[in-house]
Amino acid sequence: MKVILISNEDKPSPSKGRALKTYQQARLQNTENLRKLVVDAATAILQEEGPEAVTVRRVSQKMGCSTKIIYSLFVNKEGLAQQLYLEGCKLLAKRLEEVPPSSDFLQYLMDLGKPSGSLRRIIPATIS
Repeated sequence: MKVILISNEDKPSPSKGRALKTYQQARLQNTENLRKLVVDAATAILQEEGPEAVTVRRVSQKMGCSTKIIYSLFVNKEGLAQQLYLEGCKLLAKRLEEVPPSSDFLQYLMDLGKPSGSLRRIIPATIS
């Protein structure tokens, strides 16, 4: 028989570790996490099958949930498309920050076009 001693240091406390949250804060965080997962699923469909395949029904199938959940998060397909667009803009901005400026403008453009890091999410490896 094994005996495991647990000291007070092993117990989570409000002063260290996770901060206490209100119900509304936790709910908002969960909603944002779910929105991100839906956008990730839509991005995967976009990469694998093209823009015509990104439908609320297809995204819900990939997520294993009902279309109602997608509609409650994004209102309609256009809301989801807008979020995909915004995520793409964020990734592009991040990529612009990743690539150092070069005195050779052509080389700079070529470096920007290499899918690495943040752009791998939206540009399939076959394009590189």
